[in-house]
Amino acid sequence: MLLEFKFKNWLSFYGETEFTMMATRERDPFERLATDNAFTGRVLPLTAIYGYNASGKTNFIEAIFFLKRLVLTKDDKTNLQPFAFVNSERQIPSYFYIKFLTNTNVYEYEIELDTDKILYEKLSSLGKTTKNVLFERKENVLTDLSKEYTNDEKTRLSVVMQGTASSQSFLNNTYSQQVKLFKEAYEWFSNGLIIIGPNTNFFEPNTNADSYEDFNMLLKNLDISNSEYIRKPIDADSLNFVPQFLSSLNRQLKDGDSMCISQSVNVRKVNNKLEFSSVRIRHKNLDNHDSTTELDLTTESDGTKRLYELRPVLRDLLLKNSDITFIVDELDRSLHPLLVRHLIELFNQCCNRDIRRQLIFTCHDSSLLDQELMRRDSYWIISKDFYGESKMQRITNLKQGKRTDKSIRNAYMSGELGVVPSFIKIN
Repeated sequence: MLLEFKFKNWLSFYGETEFTMMATRERDPFERLATDNAFTGRVLPLTAIYGYNASGKTNFIEAIFFLKRLVLTKDDKTNLQPFAFVNSERQIPSYFYIKFLTNTNVYEYEIELDTDKILYEKLSSLGKTTKNVLFERKENVLTDLSKEYTNDEKTRLSVVMQGTASSQSFLNNTYSQQVKLFKEAYEWFSNGLIIIGPNTNFFEPNTNADSYEDFNMLLKNLDISNSEYIRKPIDADSLNFVPQFLSSLNRQLKDGDSMCISQSVNVRKVNNKLEFSSVRIRHKNLDNHDSTTELDLTTESDGTKRLYELRPVLRDLLLKNSDITFIVDELDRSLHPLLVRHLIELFNQCCNRDIRRQLIFTCHDSSLLDQELMRRDSYWIISKDFYGESKMQRITNLKQGKRTDKSIRNAYMSGELGVVPSFIKIN
């Protein structure tokens, strides 16, 4: 679970921005909050982020995605995108901090960098009253290691540090070198944090599923019952892929892995062989309900495609007890407002003190600004000032947002929360 996230000097954010999934003292509805013996406090399972167009909502999501990519991949450069509207000589390093819960352990991970290299990196594990620094790095030197490590482990880590590129995270290289000391923290980034953008094409994570039975059942619960998703095998020869591309896929995929390689074609590796398939949608025929017609997903409406993109989110949030934090940019894109509301209501019904699933999303649908649907401390606002700098605030930290007798939707739409375009006149 994501607990806290901080960053500075990234895209439209210059000063330090703080985001938290820790609940405030507000009590209702109390029973949805996650609790655990590993830390003190209660964690929100659900958060919505609002803001006018070009305010910085996507840039916030991109900050988390950048940190994830920095942990999971190795590049020749850091690929950092700092705040652009300052003189180059006044440019400060960028900083990212994340606090998260995996199983029963709480970790803090922080990293400071510029466009060329990583300047500082640190991973710690937290107890209720203790903090154990697992490693600390300043540029290409390890300055601190946990006292719990053996001499052999410390020696191995020092060797791995010597082979870590200046633009590569130490967390990434230790995992690549099969050092298991930080495996749990690394795998939270790879398996426990999933980010979906507004234009993610037919998102398909690794899965061994042979059918869409769960998704079809979910669609019926959403009153979308006139169509059925099916998996259709494809002969690899009919795709006319060049041998080099097939060899590359074979190297990328482990046995059991799958990926989407085009808008309508998926591939998975089974018993070390590549199997190709496409998703088809089976519709009942008007003149004979016992017969059907199959259509390619690319022929369907934007809303149908968006539901398919969100399939893993809907499945894991509503049907499976998976410990995943989903971050979705523009959750409401191409979806009916009542459908989005119903999805949130279904997720709320799944939430309790033992849940470890989270949904963080941006949207524009003001009807979701409803304290009957979500806790008041579950809403955040992003705005941008005259100089192009984005600011992020929790609604309950704003004067009008603290009033429990005040409709947060009305306050948002009237501009009282500070997020309003210039063409709206405030009386």
